[in-house]
Amino acid sequence: MESFTALCELKNFTKAADYLYLAQSSLSAQIKSLEEELGYKLVSRDNKKEVVLTKEGEIFLDFCRRCLSLYDQLQDSLDKSSKSTIKNIGLFYNPRLEMWADKISYHNTDCPNDKYGIVFSYGRERVEQMLKNEFFIAFSRRNPIFEANGFTFSHSYDSCFALGVSYDHPLSNLNEAVPDDFRNYTIYTIDPKRTNADIKLINLMVSKYDLDRRNFKHLSRIGDLHYAVKTDKAIIMMPKELLPKDAKAIELKFDDACKLEYGWYYREMNDDVRWVIENL
Repeated sequence: MESFTALCELKNFTKAADYLYLAQSSLSAQIKSLEEELGYKLVSRDNKKEVVLTKEGEIFLDFCRRCLSLYDQLQDSLDKSSKSTIKNIGLFYNPRLEMWADKISYHNTDCPNDKYGIVFSYGRERVEQMLKNEFFIAFSRRNPIFEANGFTFSHSYDSCFALGVSYDHPLSNLNEAVPDDFRNYTIYTIDPKRTNADIKLINLMVSKYDLDRRNFKHLSRIGDLHYAVKTDKAIIMMPKELLPKDAKAIELKFDDACKLEYGWYYREMNDDVRWVIENL
């Protein structure tokens, strides 16, 4: 039902698969399985660019929204009945982490009955954890799937995709880059299986700017990217805010797809959410 709702919100199989962190074939199989179970065609596949709901699909979409809303209410009730006094905040690797961790530590010392915990996760894991209510507020880049599922977004700052190079790298004299500047280099990025943050930009560079997909090598963790630029003098690609301090940042200026918006996602404004937004 979550997959079907996402498809209806985004009106495109490719976009919905990207935001659900699924292969398009997996999403298509889920929708087909729903149709077989219900015995009705839910979407028309005649229009390749935009998904069009059938009459039965519109009825089922309303049912899905009501069911998912009830499920969220159930999960909230279970969370409130939990004996744990620690409320988890979803974070990811960021230059602000040390400051955030210190502030949370001080708060927990001063307020032992009102503690916050930190959960570190990547894009794909964080989406799943947010949808399951495993933490009450999470820092993330803007994601329509959260908003389609009833989350509110509080903007924090803007960033952009950038290349990170060592200061003695041949490209370190650049402040901005276009594809021709790094066409003959290997660029390290995070594995799309962990997060889809880079994959759309890679697809854009391959389709619009004729880069070879073999130009890109995927690593499993952000820490691996940082290690690669330090030890192998590799070129790494990631949001500018996440680049290590000892790497020169070269902004990618060739398309609006490089722009990223970061902030806090939450379901319900309360004192805990206010504290996190105001202090972190």
